[in-house]
Order: sequence, then C-alpha cells, then structure tokens
Amino acid sequence: MKIQVWIERENKKMNMEVKDNSTVFDVFKSLGITMSEGIPKVNGKFVPQDYVLKENDGLEIKKVK
Repeated sequence: MKIQVWIERENKKMNMEVKDNSTVFDVFKSLGITMSEGIPKVNGKFVPQDYVLKENDGLEIKKVK
C-alpha cells in the first residue's frame, strides 16, 4: 500500500510503498530513524509507535534530534 511521509526538519516529502498492516515503527525503522529521534503524527494527530497505517495515510515525522 502507499503512504505519504513528510520529515519535517529535512522538509522532505515522499510517497512510500509499505506492506499492509505496517506500523509507524516499521516505517521509522526502514527510514533509519529511531523512535527517540522523531515524533510521529498521522493525518495531524499524534500516534503511538504501534499505530497501524492505512492506505494513503499521511505520516508526519517531527525530528527532535
């Protein structure tokens, strides 16, 4: 499935192909970002790392380091 990812501090937007039932943690891991480096938001709401992404979700990563 496809999701959109925006890394705030790097001002980087991209479309990403991820497996169905991928979690926020899976996406962070594939981007090489640890959970302590970024705060995840999906469609404008803060979410836990085990939040399961849906098709066309917008994942915003606010980098803190």
